[in-house]
Parts: sequence; structure tokens; C-alpha cells
Amino acid sequence: MTALQNLAPYAIARGVVLALEPVRNPYLDYLNTLEHADRLVKAAGRDAVGLLFDVWHLCQESDLWAHVAASAPRISLVHVSDWREPTRCHDDRLIPGEGVLPLQQILLGLDRAGYCGFYDVEIFSPDVWGADYADVLRRCRSFFDAIDWDSEPQGQENARG
Repeated sequence: MTALQNLAPYAIARGVVLALEPVRNPYLDYLNTLEHADRLVKAAGRDAVGLLFDVWHLCQESDLWAHVAASAPRISLVHVSDWREPTRCHDDRLIPGEGVLPLQQILLGLDRAGYCGFYDVEIFSPDVWGADYADVLRRCRSFFDAIDWDSEPQGQENARG
């Protein structure tokens, strides 16, 4: 039995889901793709084990849309932040809508694939940590309010092109 299978009953008893988050290289040298994380989640075979889709980490994954379509039922949470070009380091994320990622396309793609959970803004950035939080929240909310949920996402190899 795997560690995830052993931990699942504890998660169920507490009403939570254990969500594996693939993190791209060079920040983590294992569990780097949505496809790999999804294989582990499926192998665990427990409802209390899912996936955490972090837009910042997964935006460069090959065949992103195919992997999203295959894994959407197991995605438990989505982390949203934007990409600075060029990115200076891991802690260089931007407020959604203020970078180069096609975030509306990504979120629409997740929605069309069947994801219906929460979106969590996760911005690692000294710029944001030093900013006025009310303003940061307003800008994040403006991004989500502007999404046209009735439009169609445009498929592509990966989210960064």
C-alpha cells in the first residue's frame, strides 16, 4: 500500500483532500508534470487524494490541454498567478492578468474539461508582499470579474506558446 493510500482515511475522517502539486524543474526534481502526478493519484485509488493544478508551474507542460482533459475530474484546487517575462526567480510571480500568461484561456480550458472547484490566488513575490493588500485583492478580483466564461478557450501545445 502506498503512503497516499495510508493517509487517505485520515483525510476522509477530517473532510479534506490530499492534493499533489506538480512543481516544474528546477524547483523540484520529481513530480514535475500533471501527467505524472495524475498517475500517482489514480494509483492511490482514493477519493481523498487529488491534484493541485498550479498555473505558474504547469504553463509550460507539453500537451497541457490533453493532460488537463484527462485529469480534470481529479483536480481539487487551482493556484493562479501570472508569469513575468523574463522571470527572475521562483518568487517572481505576478497578479493574475498582469503578466504574459493567457490565464483566461487556461481557466476556461479547466472549466470546459470539467473542473468546478476553487481558484486560489498564490503569488510568491516581494513586490506583492510589500504592496497594499487591499489594492492587491482589488486587482485580483478585477481579473476574475473580467473573465468571459461564455467564450471558448483556444487550444495550444502549452499555455506559454
